[in-house]
Amino acid sequence: MTFKVQHVDPAYIHQVWPTVEPWLAKAFEHSALNKYYNIEHLKDYVIRGEQVLLVGTDETGEIKGAATIQWMNCPNARVAYMTSLGGKLIISKENHQELVSWVRAMGGTRIEGSARESVARLWKQKLGYTPRQITMELDV
Repeated sequence: MTFKVQHVDPAYIHQVWPTVEPWLAKAFEHSALNKYYNIEHLKDYVIRGEQVLLVGTDETGEIKGAATIQWMNCPNARVAYMTSLGGKLIISKENHQELVSWVRAMGGTRIEGSARESVARLWKQKLGYTPRQITMELDV
């Protein structure tokens, strides 16, 4: 099944949020994301345009997956940092290519994100991502 990946305008977030929230909420259950913010904060970020909501729709137009992206603009790169992902958005190379095409159309030069080890291995094996990240907690 091939999906069409498209951006949801912030004016329409309230219409699609009930569909995508359960998928995106799982990212908070299985990651360290909840140390920084929760699903309600994410919704606010998307409504304010600080992050972008993407949905993957099938041939009938039904939403089957979602992702949120925060753009990081650097002097030599425009990075699409994936902050959450859920549903069936990038389970195949074809669907992933739709995501890559959208990022390129928005001027993106890289896709980055964080994932637990098992997901990182899967993305490396199926999609060619390179797992690498270092983290250091600072005493506050």
